[in-house]
Amino acid sequence: MSRPLQFEDTGEHTLPVSGYQAVLAVPGVWRLLSSALLGRLPIGTASLAILLLIREESGSFGLAGITVGAYALTSAIAAPIQGRLLDRFGPRRVLPPAAIGQAVALVAVVLTAQAGASDFAVVLAAGIAGALVPPISATVRVLWPEIVRSPQAVESAYALDATAQELIWTSGPLIVAAAVALAGPATAVLITVAVLLAGTSLFVTAPPLRSWPRHEKPDSRAGALASLAFRMLLGATLMMGVGLGTVEVGLPALAVAIDSAPIAGVLLAVWSLGSMAGGIAYGARTWGSRVGLRFAALLGVNAIAILPLILAGSLGAAIPLAVLAGIPGAAALSCLYVLVGREAPKGTMAEAFTWSLAALITGIAAGSAIAGQLVDSHGAGRAFALGAASIGAAALITLLGPIRHGMAEP
Repeated sequence: MSRPLQFEDTGEHTLPVSGYQAVLAVPGVWRLLSSALLGRLPIGTASLAILLLIREESGSFGLAGITVGAYALTSAIAAPIQGRLLDRFGPRRVLPPAAIGQAVALVAVVLTAQAGASDFAVVLAAGIAGALVPPISATVRVLWPEIVRSPQAVESAYALDATAQELIWTSGPLIVAAAVALAGPATAVLITVAVLLAGTSLFVTAPPLRSWPRHEKPDSRAGALASLAFRMLLGATLMMGVGLGTVEVGLPALAVAIDSAPIAGVLLAVWSLGSMAGGIAYGARTWGSRVGLRFAALLGVNAIAILPLILAGSLGAAIPLAVLAGIPGAAALSCLYVLVGREAPKGTMAEAFTWSLAALITGIAAGSAIAGQLVDSHGAGRAFALGAASIGAAALITLLGPIRHGMAEP
């Protein structure tokens, strides 16, 4: 599958054989990385901006939560459909219409909310916006094996991709907070629209998109789900998402429990920073072990790293323990992306990546909902216990399923 990136004006390029050097030496990769980061930034801003907008205009957190829930639900449902379209038609025919459609839907959310339209109209507009999130993440992940030579370089590329996700989750809420403070939540939504259109435009014109693989007809109508190993990997991804969702709720709850509610955002931020640091360190070195075993091991380490948060009783303990809990996250996602790419049946790679994203989002949503109930009844410690157990279950699924079914290649 892997082949060097080629351009009409320069021909074939000989790339370094390992690590970040191989990735960053690819012509046009800086444009690809930066535009993909910009194009995906709305993933980190849209939900919070919509939540704050609906809360301000309606006075109801209930409606705001339902609206954001509709946005997240439709994005998860539509992702595999968009993946199939990507496999069939390519990113330059799929991403621009999706971006334009989502921009129109987000503007409709603002207009319906400010006009006092029915709750149904507001939720419908948000649901349409969620269904049209441009699948930039899947596009990038399909491209990496096409534009770098060595397997290690591909893993480093995926580590960069996972780290970029943490940047999105860290910077997105800060951008929304600044926009709301300066001009209100409606402006935050409209800024999201502007970033969406600019980022997608820059991304689809990036030279590496010329290396999009030629479409191959899938062997089965089931598409990516035809693979047993891939279905089992989705189960592990779902459980990983449940664990992440519980920690996202558990950290703010911990801040409240230790009488430090204002630093809830700080705990979430340092958790993400830990993940970023771990992802960068992981992608910087060459690994001789098998990627499937590494994925299971990182999940196991992640489960263990979460457990000390149960005992955190002070701010001084909570901050370093949150960093520790985050360190394996991006590295585990890097392994996950490699495995998804390897196990995707012929002609379904983009669909496979969108299925994995949908499983992760669904797991996070479920974990957040369950953790909220546990925090109310038993405190933050139970949320962290569930998070550790869920990610441990993901490791077990990986060991018992995907590795045995062909995911044991180096």
